[in-house]
Amino acid sequence: MTKMKFLLLLAAALFTLPAWAGCNSVAEYISRDLVLYINDKQCDSDKLIISFSKRINSGDSHAADLIEYPLDEECTLTDDQKNISCHPKGRTPLAGAAYKLKIVKKVLKGEVCGEKLKKPEKIDTGQYVCVAGCKKKGVPKKLYVP
Repeated sequence: MTKMKFLLLLAAALFTLPAWAGCNSVAEYISRDLVLYINDKQCDSDKLIISFSKRINSGDSHAADLIEYPLDEECTLTDDQKNISCHPKGRTPLAGAAYKLKIVKKVLKGEVCGEKLKKPEKIDTGQYVCVAGCKKKGVPKKLYVP
């Protein structure tokens, strides 16, 4: 097993740990109009937080501009982290939406973690795909597992 494959398998194993196991980054969405993260603020919080910022005039948003709410006040994340369901009257862009985790193949090319890949490698990665409330304006259709 190459060093790269070992690191990728280790990262996949860490993703499946429960939220209490340490630093946890569940999902993110970055577009020209919206930046959104569901995480524990790089281990800075004992609970998961939804952080987001709408980009004005499609410009960059800065971390200082992020609006934050505790995830458990806005959405429900199943213990296995396979489903996210957000309250219809929530205060985030995810309000009223529900997502299901889907495992997809991603092709890594070039350099990964400072190591030059000899050939492209396919890895499994996750995407939360919107399954309900998806037609509401501004609701992301997919959230990506970092």
